[in-house]
Amino acid sequence: MKIFSLAVSLSALVGCHPARGQQPREPRLLDPVVGILDALQSSDLVALGEMHGLQEEADFVLTLLRDPRSAGVINDIVVEFGNVRYQPVIDRFIGGEQLPDSLVRLVWRNTTQIFVWDAPVYERFFREVRKINEGLAPSNRYRVLLGDPPIDWSASPDSMTWEHFIGLRAANYVEVTVREVLARHRKALLVAGTSHLTHSSGWPTGEGTEVWTLERKHHARVFVVLPHVGFLRGNDQLEGQLTSWPIPSLAVIKGSWLGQLWPELIYGPQSFEENGRTVRRFEGTSLERMADAYLYLGTRASLTRSRMPEGYYRNDPIYFGEILQRYQMMFGQPLDTVRRTRRRESAYFTEPGAIQE
Repeated sequence: MKIFSLAVSLSALVGCHPARGQQPREPRLLDPVVGILDALQSSDLVALGEMHGLQEEADFVLTLLRDPRSAGVINDIVVEFGNVRYQPVIDRFIGGEQLPDSLVRLVWRNTTQIFVWDAPVYERFFREVRKINEGLAPSNRYRVLLGDPPIDWSASPDSMTWEHFIGLRAANYVEVTVREVLARHRKALLVAGTSHLTHSSGWPTGEGTEVWTLERKHHARVFVVLPHVGFLRGNDQLEGQLTSWPIPSLAVIKGSWLGQLWPELIYGPQSFEENGRTVRRFEGTSLERMADAYLYLGTRASLTRSRMPEGYYRNDPIYFGEILQRYQMMFGQPLDTVRRTRRRESAYFTEPGAIQE
């Protein structure tokens, strides 16, 4: 009766109602390392949607890669947080070569984005994978593939050039995955923002995500995992169904009450006007149409952002100057050098429980 009562009380929160006579069941819980490695036995790729700067998720990725069972099963990790221009640099660095920090940091600093990859979890990722590889046989070492387009900041691009490269982000990520993973018959963990790595965009055509393109145009088999970061409505009620789960857990959601939830509860409402009518994202769809599994790392209130070191930008004035110039070019207005940068340093990555934005 618990499941039936839950289905009734959450009827307003589901995207697609179950067939007549069927009641949604509880999700099947797995050890997440085992679940992901098992998924790679029947899939080409496991796509792990990332909530940017989420400390617990970044920790889990490293736990997965450190597990001796992962070596030789996961060959590559394709990341959003690195400029493909620097692939030779990161290959050398991950391979154990000694390189100056100033060169290695260009990998994540010189992308189409600003601020977000400065969270410490991203530099830590590259350094930890390098350490992991030191203890692995050469045939089992991980390769990190950079997915952001090859914008050249040394050429001082203007706003039109930057917008051009922004428009190439999805295509470049797919191209790298196809060329370096699928064409070479390797297996990969994809790590990018949650809006990039779902089976469907949630819009009526379903198009628009990197996973959709990999599946439909390149015939890849992709297992999609979304992290739990809380729900925008009914969070106390919904999270109450998760608090007994082990941390971490991987929940297989197809056919479950979780799989039938409306994706808007995670992504928020989005719509546009077309021919006098409102087209609403996620209309008539459900979470299980967008993902295969749900990674539970704790309740929303327990999750934390990666903490920026105090004075991160003030202590690196050359980089800070570059950030100011890029911000001016991107948005056509200067960045408040005191109020806004201090807010970035002290709040953007540090507020526990403030994962939804």
